[in-house]
Amino acid sequence: MSQREGPGKFTLKIIGTNYELMTSGELEELEAQLDRIYAFVETINTRFGVESTEIPTEDEISSVVSEDVPAIKPTRSTTENIRLLFNTDWGKKPRSLAEVMKALEINAVPDKAPSVSIALQRSVKAGILRRIEKEGVYQYYKLPSAE
Repeated sequence: MSQREGPGKFTLKIIGTNYELMTSGELEELEAQLDRIYAFVETINTRFGVESTEIPTEDEISSVVSEDVPAIKPTRSTTENIRLLFNTDWGKKPRSLAEVMKALEINAVPDKAPSVSIALQRSVKAGILRRIEKEGVYQYYKLPSAE
């Protein structure tokens, strides 16, 4: 999120799982420092044990095979939409973040990767989903006993 401070000045606020970072400056200065800011955020995440949000590229999302995506009755809640997806047979097979994003898009509720990733992580912590790592990519699936 950025906010204008005055003529040519902006404040960039980055909200992490357990932290907030703020920096400000001219728009051109902030743009020039984005790679360094990203690296700093990754360092904080690593040092404090916060999981990095892997954001799939548009190509990864568009390459997902969508023929078996279930139809759900979308809600305004990312968490609820994910729950509805994983409560189908589709959710019994491990699914990547890109696959979940594509399934939401097909159901006319596209969402941003960080929001979907956080909702998936919370579902894992709540015991609703299980997460495994396959070839460096986290995949999520529904636990048989979870409602």
